[in-house]
Amino acid sequence: MLGEIRTYLKQRGTASLSDIATHFNTSPDAAELALGYWINKGKVRTIAPPCDSSCNGCGAAEQLYQWVARETPVQWYRKQLN
Repeated sequence: MLGEIRTYLKQRGTASLSDIATHFNTSPDAAELALGYWINKGKVRTIAPPCDSSCNGCGAAEQLYQWVARETPVQWYRKQLN
């Protein structure tokens, strides 16, 4: 499930906990545990949800999770011969 969440967030950009749990047909607790793994690795961050006029500043909107890790391309170096 870790790899699937990685792919899902990379493709989608951001998602809420309920979006992730629903997409993978799992409990929010299980999804949160998997997200915690990526957060601890520095690959995912939480961001505040956008607030619109419908929430009236109540804070009821879910926080979002965003994939932030960048893929590092492999670089080959040729050893120079003297």
